[in-house]
Amino acid sequence: MLLNQSYHSLSLDINEQYIDLLSSFILDVTNTAIEISNEKIILRTPKSCDELIEKIKIYIQNLSEYFETDIEYNIDVTKEKNRDWIDNFQKSVKQIEIGRFCIRADWHKKTSNLIDVVINPSFAFGTGHHFTTNSCIIFIGKYIKQNDTVLDVGCGSGILSIASHKMGGIVDLCDTDKEAISNAISNTNINKCNIRDYWVGTISHSSKSYNVILANIVSDVIILIYKDLISHLMIDGILILSGILKKYEQRVLSKFVNFTLVEKKEDDHWVTLVLRKNNE
Repeated sequence: MLLNQSYHSLSLDINEQYIDLLSSFILDVTNTAIEISNEKIILRTPKSCDELIEKIKIYIQNLSEYFETDIEYNIDVTKEKNRDWIDNFQKSVKQIEIGRFCIRADWHKKTSNLIDVVINPSFAFGTGHHFTTNSCIIFIGKYIKQNDTVLDVGCGSGILSIASHKMGGIVDLCDTDKEAISNAISNTNINKCNIRDYWVGTISHSSKSYNVILANIVSDVIILIYKDLISHLMIDGILILSGILKKYEQRVLSKFVNFTLVEKKEDDHWVTLVLRKNNE
């Protein structure tokens, strides 16, 4: 928890059809937990929100051009006491069951017979509530086997690493954000998961090959690092890619020509892909 006496609360009101897009964008640029309620996104931070507001405005303008419509929204920022943030945020966070897993915060009691994953969402994003994370967790429960070597690229909160470990995987993780690495290791410790290796940076820092690689990151980054994803995955290995807007699906798939599309999940805006590497 942050120790500041006060914090800034940014509230973004926008049509429900754009909530997933905006929430994912805000998570990507802030690495800070958010609260979603009806047609509102709430972010709480001790930092000034001025720079974030400008980024949000530019992103909404880009969405307006893409969807060829004027997207109406309202942004409001207030200053609140930190105690209110902690109490209200903890009350807003709910347990969620995803495939073989139950995702809960550490202040919730274990009430499910599913595989238990504890994530405190006040520390970092990636609680399983967003489609991109949710679909990855479902595929982890389906495709990762005992003693599979796994790399979580762009680990965020570490939720995918934790789920992979609890399926029997031998897990490495990385992220370009050192704060994300710190949060991920904290969460893996809470879950008593032994992570084999971790580093600040991307997949190119690894000299290993893996049975499974997870990449819940934006399409542009997947395309940027696709050669590393391919070279670090074993033959017949599984590549789980998420964070992909549906309009970029074919652009991503075109980079993995020696792969078989095994399965995918999609909603109105996002797609998650499961690819298997074929023999050269």
